[in-house]
Parts: sequence; C-alpha cells; structure tokens
Amino acid sequence: MSYSRKDKDIGSSGGRQIPHTRVEDERQIVASYEFGKELGRGNFGVVKEAIHRATGKKWAVKAVNKEKVCI
Repeated sequence: MSYSRKDKDIGSSGGRQIPHTRVEDERQIVASYEFGKELGRGNFGVVKEAIHRATGKKWAVKAVNKEKVCI
C-alpha cells in the first residue's frame, strides 16, 4: 500500500485529538457520515473515506469485523 502523505510518521496525528467511537448499530454511523471510496483493506476490516454530514469534515473510518477478531 502506498501513501501520498509527506509526513515522516504516517501514523502520527500531529498532536491532534482524534475521536474514537465504537458503534454497535451501523445505522448510527450511516446517519452521521456519507461514505466514499475504499482507502484500505486488511484481514479484519476496511477503511473508507467518510464525510461528516453536519460539518463536511473528511475522515477515514475503519470498520472492523468483530467475528474475525474474536476467534
């Protein structure tokens, strides 16, 4: 997988607070975000581009398949 970011540390949030939310009901997140293209895929989930409907801010949202994680 390649990255277009120029940051030295791709995983760095640059000191920003990144919200982390667990959602049990998928309808909650679909009501808040409009999902776009797939950014990545792994053994346990998918990362997609998402735009927050209220603010228009872009995020990357990771969906994890709990059935595959909890073996």
